[in-house]
Amino acid sequence: MMPSEPSPGLEFTLAGNFVIEPKKNQNLPHFIPVRASILKLTAGELKVMQLLWEHGEMKPSEIQEKFSEPIKNSAIRSFLSILLEKGHVKRRQVGKAFFYTAKTKERRAFHTMLTELLETFCGGSKEALVMTLLEEHELTPQQLIELSQHASQPKETKIKSSPVSRKRKGKSHESK
Repeated sequence: MMPSEPSPGLEFTLAGNFVIEPKKNQNLPHFIPVRASILKLTAGELKVMQLLWEHGEMKPSEIQEKFSEPIKNSAIRSFLSILLEKGHVKRRQVGKAFFYTAKTKERRAFHTMLTELLETFCGGSKEALVMTLLEEHELTPQQLIELSQHASQPKETKIKSSPVSRKRKGKSHESK
């Protein structure tokens, strides 16, 4: 019988909707379906992940300093513990301090959350999602031109950027 989740203490990696985990006493991996809850992030977990994506490796106290609202160190450590258990972060110890790094790529988390949003609120329709965004958020004529140009490019030529880098790029355009 195949286990439904990775064994504790073993290193595992995500591959599509599967976890690759080494079989005990063998060098051959086996595939385990990933529970959807492993890939989901709560609002607090997402804020921690965004800080790790933006700033790289950090100690809990550094995350606490940069957190968007006042938060207790114990809450940060709780988020990190859950993220570690879910496989979204990894940690290393230097002396008594633990340093955390994002293990899940930002683009993968974004894609997972976007797909869930698309399925939940738009019935899987990409057109409905884009139309809702266009109706709800006013875009400048220049932004509409850029969207149109991007949409007309062949998929192979599009540069994949992370949501955070696009967000920073958008802020720099707004401040000009």
